[in-house]
Amino acid sequence: TVQPRQVVPTHGAAGANHHVFCSLISAGDRVVSIMPTYQQLYSIPESLGATVKILPLSRENGYLPDLDALRALAVPGTKMICINNPNNPTGSVMDEETMRQIAEIAVKHDILVISDDVYNTLLYDGAKNTCIAAFPGMKERTAVVNSLSKSYAMTGWRIGFVAGPAELVSAMTKCQENFNACANAPGQYAGTVALAHPELCEELRKVFENRRRLLLDGLKGIKGIESNDPKGAFYVFADISS
Repeated sequence: TVQPRQVVPTHGAAGANHHVFCSLISAGDRVVSIMPTYQQLYSIPESLGATVKILPLSRENGYLPDLDALRALAVPGTKMICINNPNNPTGSVMDEETMRQIAEIAVKHDILVISDDVYNTLLYDGAKNTCIAAFPGMKERTAVVNSLSKSYAMTGWRIGFVAGPAELVSAMTKCQENFNACANAPGQYAGTVALAHPELCEELRKVFENRRRLLLDGLKGIKGIESNDPKGAFYVFADISS
C-alpha cells in the first residue's frame, strides 16, 4: 500500500517515465536496461546523457534476464536498473524468484529500479503478477510506473501514474509542472471510474487471451516461423530469421 503523497498521476506512462528519469538521472550516470524493451527505458536516459548498458534477452532463455549477466552489469556506481514486466515486446513474464534476485542485486549495490508494470493485468496460463517494490528494501528504491491505457483500454485518455518514495514523487511533481503541468482532468475523472471496476480488466484479459491462442496456433502452422509462448501483455515475438 502507498500513501497519496507517494503517487503522482501523469500524462500516460510515457509522461511517468519521463518524469522519473528527469528527476533521478544526470549526465554520466550508469543505467542498466534490458533489450528488447519499451524504447523509452533506454532512450530517455540516453537523452539525459546517461551511459546505458544493455542486458540482452534471448528466445532460448524465454526472454528472461540472465541474472549472472545482470550482476556483471550492475556494478557499484550503477544508478538505475530498468525493468518491464510483463515485457514489451516479447510478452515474457518474470517469475517471483527472478524478481527476488533482481531486488537483491538492487539492495546490495543501492541501485534504484524503475519498474514498468503497465501490462500487469494481462497474464495467461497461470502467470502471476509480482511487483518488485514488495521485496525487502525495495519500496524505498523503486519507482513503479503504470497506466490505464492497457489494463482498461484507455490509451487515448493519457492517464498514467507513478508510485514511489515521497521524495521522488515530490521531485516528479516539480518536473511535471514544467513539462505539461498535470494529467488532464477529464482523464483523471474517467480513471476513477475505471479503477472502481477492476472486473473490466478481467473482461479485457479474456479477449486478449482468445486472440493470443488464435495467433499462437496460427503461427505453429507456418513453416519457418518460431514463436515464443508469451505469458503476458499482448505481444508475440516471432523469430522469422529462417
